Amino acid sequence: MTRDDIIKMAREAGFNPVSYTGANLELFERFAALVADSAIKPWADQLDAERKRFSEYNEMVVGAMQDVRRDEREACAKAVEDYCGAWDDEGYALATAIRSKGEK
Repeated sequence: MTRDDIIKMAREAGFNPVSYTGANLELFERFAALVADSAIKPWADQLDAERKRFSEYNEMVVGAMQDVRRDEREACAKAVEDYCGAWDDEGYALATAIRSKGEK
């Protein structure tokens, strides 16, 4: 923030260097709010961008974890089928139960 930025905000808040004769709390409060907003705005924009990136990354990771879990269940079910035989009723029931574990 430059000196000119601060002077511009002071004028926007209502300070008039030519006719200013004393302290006015309302003017100082408006001026302080303008300075705070101008100092915080770039950080707030960056924070919003980072939140969006985190959200997108989080969705990607959650999706990848769901894929891994599905693949793991399928591998376990296949191992049960291979061990018990695909036509064994108990093996088939166990493999089906493993596969359906991820379904809601």
